[in-house]
Amino acid sequence: MADAKRNEVIVPMGNYLYSQDSASGRIKTHVGPIMVSITGTDSPVRYMKDDVGPGKFVTCEDLADAICSSYVVPEGFYVVLMNPTKDPKAPNEGHPQEGTVSGTAPEALSIGHKVVIPGPTMFALWPGQHAKIVRGHSLRSNEYLLGRVYNEQEARNNWSKATVAAASAGASGKDLQGDDPAGAKDADASAKKGRKGTLDKPEDLTVGSLFIIRGTDVSFYIPPTGVSIVPEDTEDGGKSYIRNAVSLEQLEYCILVDEKGTKRIPRGPAVIFPLPTETFVRGKDGELKYRAIELNSIQGIHIKVVRAYHDSLLDREFKEGDEFFLTGKDCPIYFPREEHAIVRYDGNTKYFGVAIPAGEARYVMERDTGEIKTVHGPAMLLPDPVHQVIIRRVLSLRECQLWYPGNQEALAYNQALGELAKKAPTTRAGVVSEGEAIRASARMTKSALLSAEPQVMYSSSALMRSMVATDSTSAAGDEIARSSSYTSPRTLTLSTKFEGVPRIAVWTGFAVLVVDSKGNRRVEVGPKTILLEYDETLEILTLSTGRPKTTDKLLETPYLRVTGNKVSDLVDVETSDHVHVQLKLSYHINFDGDAVRWWDIQNYVKHACDHMRSALKAEVRRQGIERFYASPIDLIREVILGKEGHGCSFKENGMKIGDVELMQVEIPDGTIRALIAKTQQEAVQRSLMLSDARSRLTATRETANLKITEVQINSTVEVESRKLEIETMGAKLASDLAKIANGLKVAAQELELLEAQEQKTDATFEADAARKRAAVSDQFERLRREQELALTRLKAEAEAISAKFSSIKDGMSEALLALGSQEAMVKIAEATSVQRLVGGDDVVDVLKKLFAGTGLGDTMKLLAARSSAAGKPDKEDKPVV
Repeated sequence: MADAKRNEVIVPMGNYLYSQDSASGRIKTHVGPIMVSITGTDSPVRYMKDDVGPGKFVTCEDLADAICSSYVVPEGFYVVLMNPTKDPKAPNEGHPQEGTVSGTAPEALSIGHKVVIPGPTMFALWPGQHAKIVRGHSLRSNEYLLGRVYNEQEARNNWSKATVAAASAGASGKDLQGDDPAGAKDADASAKKGRKGTLDKPEDLTVGSLFIIRGTDVSFYIPPTGVSIVPEDTEDGGKSYIRNAVSLEQLEYCILVDEKGTKRIPRGPAVIFPLPTETFVRGKDGELKYRAIELNSIQGIHIKVVRAYHDSLLDREFKEGDEFFLTGKDCPIYFPREEHAIVRYDGNTKYFGVAIPAGEARYVMERDTGEIKTVHGPAMLLPDPVHQVIIRRVLSLRECQLWYPGNQEALAYNQALGELAKKAPTTRAGVVSEGEAIRASARMTKSALLSAEPQVMYSSSALMRSMVATDSTSAAGDEIARSSSYTSPRTLTLSTKFEGVPRIAVWTGFAVLVVDSKGNRRVEVGPKTILLEYDETLEILTLSTGRPKTTDKLLETPYLRVTGNKVSDLVDVETSDHVHVQLKLSYHINFDGDAVRWWDIQNYVKHACDHMRSALKAEVRRQGIERFYASPIDLIREVILGKEGHGCSFKENGMKIGDVELMQVEIPDGTIRALIAKTQQEAVQRSLMLSDARSRLTATRETANLKITEVQINSTVEVESRKLEIETMGAKLASDLAKIANGLKVAAQELELLEAQEQKTDATFEADAARKRAAVSDQFERLRREQELALTRLKAEAEAISAKFSSIKDGMSEALLALGSQEAMVKIAEATSVQRLVGGDDVVDVLKKLFAGTGLGDTMKLLAARSSAAGKPDKEDKPVV
C-alpha cells in the first residue's frame, strides 16, 4: 500500500511501476519486490495503449494506481511483445530485472518490431512496450492454422525455435483419397519433421507469404518470431486462430477456389485442408460440403464442358463448350469436375424420367431439326435435354369441344396452354415445352389459385401434378434422399390426364378417321384407345338433328357410329285418296366395306332420310288410306328393305339400312281419323261374333271326338290283353322245350367226355411203350459203341507192341547169344512178359534197367542208343563199336 505521508509504495513481486522525471521526462521502471519513494520531481505514470496509435503515458493521482502486474505467461501460452529491446544479449532477454530500478531510452527499443516469447515466463515491460498473451494452438486432426510471415529475416533465423508437438503416428498430411495438390508433399515432409519437434522451413518466407499448419502434422504449435497466426472471424463476431478443415464422408465433396480462380474438388472420405491461397466455396445455406449426385437409369444431369479434357469414364475427348447428358447408366454416382458446369433449369439439377403408362404417349421434339416424335407407353422417358425437349400439344377450342364433348377441364387446360404458346420463343413458335408449363404453374400463388375460376385452378393443379421434381438434395451420413414429387409412402400415384399426348377413346360401335398433315388417312374402329401424332387430327362429320331431319340444326362430331346406329325421322306422306299421314320411323344403320369411304358423305343422316322419304312418298301415293292404314308396316318394310328384306345399301359411303321400325302412324285430319276408327270398331264387332260361333262349333266337334276316342281306347285294351295271354303261353312252352334240349346237350357232352378220357389213356400207354423201346434201343446202341471202342483200343495197342518189337529185332539175337546164364534169361523173360509190355513200358528202358550193374549193362546202353537213333531217320546212323 502507498504511504501518503512519505510518498512511498511497496511494489510486490510480479508487479512493476513507472515513474517519470518531470524535469527531464525520462521514465524509470521499478520492478518488485521493491520500495518506491517518489521525490518532488517524480510522478507515477501508467502506459495506456490505444487500439490505434502508439499509446501514451498518463499521470496517476494515487501512487498505488500506477502499479502494474507483470506479464505471466503460463506453460502452453506465448506472448507477442511489441517494441522489444535492441540488445538480444541483455539479461533475461532484455526485460527489467526483479528488485531493480532501471531506465531505458526510446532509442534502446526496436520500435515497430515484435517478438514471440513462449511460456512459462514472467516479466515486466519497459516503458513504450506492450504485449498480448495468446494461448498456444492445440490442433485436432481436422483443424489447421494459417500462418503469415511478417519479418522474413527473423522468420528464417528463429524458425527452429518454434514450439512444435508432432501429431500421432496415425495422422497424415495426405488425405485418404490420395489427392496431392500443390504443397501436399511439403506438408508430408513437415509432418515427419514435426514429430521430431520442428517443421520444414517453407521455401517462400517473404513478408506476407502464407502457409498452412495441419492438425494431421502438428498437435500443438507456438510460432517463432517473424511468424504470426492469422485469425478468422467467427459467427458470433469474435476471432479464432484455429480453423476447421472440412471432414468429408463417403459420397461427399467440397469445392476450393484459389486466388487465380482455379477450382479443386476433393472427395471423401478425407480431411481437406485448403492451401494458403484457397478458400472453401459455401453453398446457399452456408454449407461447405456437398453430397454427390446419385443417379439411376432414369435420371440424368445436363453438363457443359468449360475446359477441354479426356473423360476416362466415357472414353471420350471433350472440347470446351461441349454439352452432354450424363445418366445413371454411365455414372451411378456423380462427383463434379473442374471441367464441368452443371446446366440447371429453374434451379433444378437432376432430370427425372417421365412415366408413360400403358395406353399413353408423350411428344418429344428434336431441338436441332424440329422433328416431333411420339413415345408410346409403357415406358420411362428420359429425353436428352441437349437435343430433345418434351412438349405438349395445344388443342384449339373447336378440337376440345369435338374430341372431348362436355369436358370443361380439358377446355380450361388447353386454354391455359394456348396462352403459354403465344409467349413461346420464336424457335418453338406455337409449341409449349414441359418446363414452360411447369414454370407457369409455379408462378400462380396459392391466393391466385383460390381466386381464379374453377377451370383455371384445375388446369394449374394439373400442371403441378405433371411436374417432376429435379432438385438435388443433401443428406446426413450415408442416407440418400431421392426427389420425386409423385412419391408417397409405399405407393406411387401417376397423374398424366392432361400432360401427355391427346388420347382418343373410341367406344364400342364407333369409329374415327385420323388424317395427318401429309393427307394420309386411317380409320380406327372401337373399342380402342388411340394416341394422336403431333400432326394428326380427326375428320369431322356434320349431322342433321331433330325431326324431320333438316340442316337447321347440325351436330359436328368426329365419332361415327358404325354399328347399332339408330336414326329417327318424321315423314309426311299422302295416299291416293289424298289423305295425309304422318309416319314416325327409326332406321337401323350400319357401315361396312371400305372404311375410308364412310366419311365420303359428311351428312349421312340427311342423305339416308331424304332418300327413304322420297321412296315412301312415291309408294304410299299409289295406296288407298284404308288399305295403307290397315297394314302400313308391311308396305314400309318392303319399300325400305326390299321384297326379300336384305336392306337398302348406299354405295357412296358403304352405309346400309338393315332394319326399320314404325314407331307411330298418325292422320292429322280428325274427321278422317274418326271415320277410320268407327270402321275399325264395326269390323271388330263382326269379328267377335264370328269368333264366338266358331268357338261353339269347335266345342261340339271336340265332344264327339272325345267319345269316339274313348270307345277306341277300350277296344284296343281288350285286344292287347288277349295278345298278352297268347304271348305268355308261348313263352312257357318255349321254356320247357329249351329245358329238354339242354338235357340232351348235357348227355351228349358227357359221352364225348368219356370217349376223350379213353383216347387219352390209350395215348398215354402208347407213349410209355415208345419211351421204353427208345430207352432199350439207346442202351443197346451205347453198349455196341463201347465194344467197338474197346476193340479199336486193343487193336491199337497190339499194333503198338508189334511196332516196339520190330524196332528192337535188329541185334536182339546177338544180345541173346551173349547171355551166358540161365538167370539172365529168366530176368529177360520176366521183364519182357506180355503184361509188362502191354502195360505201356519201353522195352529198351526195361532191358537197360534189368541189366544194370551186370556184364550186359553196357550192351543194353548201346541198344538204347541205337533204338533212339532209329527213331530219327533224318540223321545219319553211326556204327556201334
